[in-house]
Amino acid sequence: MFDGTLKQALAVDLGQSPFLNVLSEEKVGQILREMTRSPNERLTRDLARELCQRAGSKAYLAGSIAALGSTYVVGLDAVNCQTGDALAREQVTAAGKEQVIPALGQAASKLRNKVGESLSSVQKFDVPLREATTNSLEALRAYTLGMETLREKGDGVTEREKFHITSLYYDGTTGELEKADQALEIWMRVYPLDSLPHTNLGSDYMILGQYEKAAIETREALRLSPNVVLPYGNLGQIYLALNRFDEARATTEDALARKLESFTLHLNLYALAFFQWQRGSNEAAGGLGSRKARCGRLDAFTRIR
Repeated sequence: MFDGTLKQALAVDLGQSPFLNVLSEEKVGQILREMTRSPNERLTRDLARELCQRAGSKAYLAGSIAALGSTYVVGLDAVNCQTGDALAREQVTAAGKEQVIPALGQAASKLRNKVGESLSSVQKFDVPLREATTNSLEALRAYTLGMETLREKGDGVTEREKFHITSLYYDGTTGELEKADQALEIWMRVYPLDSLPHTNLGSDYMILGQYEKAAIETREALRLSPNVVLPYGNLGQIYLALNRFDEARATTEDALARKLESFTLHLNLYALAFFQWQRGSNEAAGGLGSRKARCGRLDAFTRIR
């Protein structure tokens, strides 16, 4: 239950300190490889001390946990790498399994002060572990296993997924559409049969109001994937923005004929019916307000990716 999990929690807690510099798992693995050992080898005290010396570090931390009935005793030892002498020691008791993480945080805070960090610094940079990570051992263990898999096997994503992640990051997180579009254009060149970058590039052009360019990319997406509903809805909106009502209707009806369904398709049909009614009203009134009918056309539409 605790294997690896408390080590991860301790690294998070100590990582808050501006006084301490915790050696990363990647660096530990690198040094172990230089020692012709497995980067995932379990660290005994002797191996930790040798590794600590090779890294030029000052100390290593040894932890222990023992069960006494339903109570757990958590211990932390800071050991001088060069001499093997104990620099500081802390021990706390947790009333139950779910109290182990908070207890570990308390022990780490006290240890930071004992190894030389000022009390004011510890107090300032000391978010409780249950807030910095989680109070759930099961959740923390799942996170720890995920991080171990990442270190051992890498990120595991394909080139296509990398392009997708990059474009979504710039598009949805930073709002840098130009960088997102650059990633999409490279994606299209590398994977010319993939419709998704054309769909998303068309969506970006819609946001920018470049509807002719948006139409080109969205039509290409439909050519590559004629049974995907999203481009039909987008292309219908594009044609509405360009006052090309007949093409908007034909695109929407084509999607429905293929038994495709989405909110956007029906929204486009509503818009077409509204504009047709408005056009009839304007004609009956002698053409008054026809300019107004062409303004703000996409106000009620949503962009769906």
